Amino acid sequence: VLLDACRESGVDTRFIRMVEEKSGHTIIQVDRSGQNCILLYGGANQLVDEAYIRRALAGFGPGDLLLLQNEMNLPERMIDLAWEMGLTVALNPSPCSAALAKCDFRKVEWLILNELEGAALSGEPDVKKLPKAILQRFPHMKVVLTLGANGARYADSERQFFQPAFSVKA
Repeated sequence: VLLDACRESGVDTRFIRMVEEKSGHTIIQVDRSGQNCILLYGGANQLVDEAYIRRALAGFGPGDLLLLQNEMNLPERMIDLAWEMGLTVALNPSPCSAALAKCDFRKVEWLILNELEGAALSGEPDVKKLPKAILQRFPHMKVVLTLGANGARYADSERQFFQPAFSVKA
């Protein structure tokens, strides 16, 4: 049913595979202080192999952007292969896991993360200092730090910006 709906809507479904494993899913809870507590079941998202990655990337080349989130297995291979092909790699390291230790962050141009992930990767808990701490290790990066109701910060080797969040009725 989903594949038919995707095709009818013009979605390229060449890389959708049917597997016996249940689909990955996430439960997001919010604690009393407003922080997320995320429970993740990887499911089918953890069944990616290198052959599949190569097939999916085959249609891309220099100048294209690969946007990854750390919910699939083999993020290090995806990053390495994309970089070898001249793709720009953007990574959201959510959810932070031991798999990130295998990733070569020198091959990641854009890092899009929240304050908890940023603190885990940089060791810097102060959100105002966090982008600079990441740039000290990886000066080529463009860092987007999302802060929920407190806005967002952007930093690269030349500039930094802060954007307050817009107050909206949810």
